Amino acid sequence: MQPVSDLADWIPAYIADELRPEVLATWVARTQHAIAEELPHLAPHDDLVEVLADAVHDHWVSFLTALAQNESEFSLVPAARRLAEKVAEHQLPVETLLSIYRVARSETWSYVTQIARRPLDLDLAAADIIIHVWDRASRWIDLSLSSSIESFHVSRAHLLKNVAARRFEVVRNLVATDNQQDLRAVSSALGGYPLSVVHTAFVVGSGSAPEGSTKVGTDLATLLGGSLLMVEPGGTIAWGWIGTRDVPDLGDLDSLTATLRGSGLRLSIGVPASGLRGFRSSHRQALRADDVATRPGSVGLVTRFDQVELLSLLGCNEDVDRFVRRALGALADHGAPPRRMRDTLGALLERGGSIESAAKELCVHRNTVRYRMEQVEAVIPRPVDDHHAELAVALRHLALYHPEGIDDDTA
Repeated sequence: MQPVSDLADWIPAYIADELRPEVLATWVARTQHAIAEELPHLAPHDDLVEVLADAVHDHWVSFLTALAQNESEFSLVPAARRLAEKVAEHQLPVETLLSIYRVARSETWSYVTQIARRPLDLDLAAADIIIHVWDRASRWIDLSLSSSIESFHVSRAHLLKNVAARRFEVVRNLVATDNQQDLRAVSSALGGYPLSVVHTAFVVGSGSAPEGSTKVGTDLATLLGGSLLMVEPGGTIAWGWIGTRDVPDLGDLDSLTATLRGSGLRLSIGVPASGLRGFRSSHRQALRADDVATRPGSVGLVTRFDQVELLSLLGCNEDVDRFVRRALGALADHGAPPRRMRDTLGALLERGGSIESAAKELCVHRNTVRYRMEQVEAVIPRPVDDHHAELAVALRHLALYHPEGIDDDTA
């Protein structure tokens, strides 16, 4: 380096010296070696290591070029953007980028302080050189890291979206046909989710986009002790499956109520079943259960298909509504009196005809139950004792699909 008299003269000379190919190569090798020692798990990723070398080189060249200017507009070098994208592509955490830039910062500081200690013929203190170069270098690294993290997240989101889209296509094809599949290949396409197990399908839904559905799926997988697969078909629902070795116990699903209520979500569950056919059948049942869960008279945030199976299979149409009207007669009418009689009849049927138990359930005197049942017998087409089953189904259908009563024009 030629003798210089002040900082303004020193900087161009310093830049010219640093840009000499042999000096530049030394800097790249030094920094890359330090990063490799700190992050040895990067070594198997040859393409990433190659881009890393380019990023170190281009960063230093761009910084030196900018150092010659008093003010410069920052722009992340393309190689650094590619590095961030490669980190995301290899499914490495964002902390990998933080570590790379932390090592680069440390090497830059060490390098700057070494330069300042070189014997130079100038009227400058070493501190002046360090302050000037390090201030610019530190800001450059901060801006580069910030932009790299942004590029990482954009790339990561894009990759995840593509993975999710491909996974949904696999699932959609899987549930749309009864054809045999190569289970190993399909499992690989689904991120390793096992198919030769017991599957419990579920649907998470809401009134809008099902935000928070992943947590519900994770909590359900923890509760049932199995592997989780989730996809989003779009709209207001998410599909999921829990794969377990044995048939899981679904008795504690209400423990998820707090999570569901806090997220404004509902959960519908199919019957656990084995293998590929079970994967499909449980899914169909979860969808049917979710249809029941969206009806106006549905109660609770968790709906199990095995508890609403008959209602789900019957569905709601004019023929079913006519059956309900024929079974209940005027008991299906709108208004408070018919609704009280329906509640009384329902409580009595659910408790095996026990007036005492029904009275406790309704919080009324047993004589009130007897009086209301006399009213029921007076308005229904056939005596209660003659068709318990039909009445029970009709009452449940009415409560679910027409909680306020059913119109006369369905008769």
